[in-house]
Amino acid sequence: MKLSILIVNWNTRDLVVKCMNSILKNEPSFLYEVIIVDNASTDGSRETVANLFGHNKHIHVIPSLRNLGFARGCNLAYQSSSGEYLLLLNPDTEVQEDALEALVNYL
Repeated sequence: MKLSILIVNWNTRDLVVKCMNSILKNEPSFLYEVIIVDNASTDGSRETVANLFGHNKHIHVIPSLRNLGFARGCNLAYQSSSGEYLLLLNPDTEVQEDALEALVNYL
C-alpha cells in the first residue's frame, strides 16, 4: 500500500461526499486506501458514506460512538492504516487531477 488517506468527519455529510467523489475521480495509479473516521455524526454522514462508497474496496469507515476530536480521530484512522505515506485530509477538501500522484512523487 503506497498511500493511506485519513479523513476525520463530524457532521459534514455533503462535504465528505464531495471529497470522496473527488478522490475517486482523481485516483492515483498506485495502491491507496481511504480511512474515514466518523466522529458520532448526527447528520447521517456515516450511513450516507456507507451507502455510496461501502462497496469500494479502497474505502473503510470507522464509526466512533462519541466525538473523539480531530487528533484522536486521526490516531484511530492511523491505527488501521497500512500506507507507506499518510495524508491527513479534511472533509472539506476536493482533490484535483494528479494531486495525489504529485504528492507521493514529491515525498
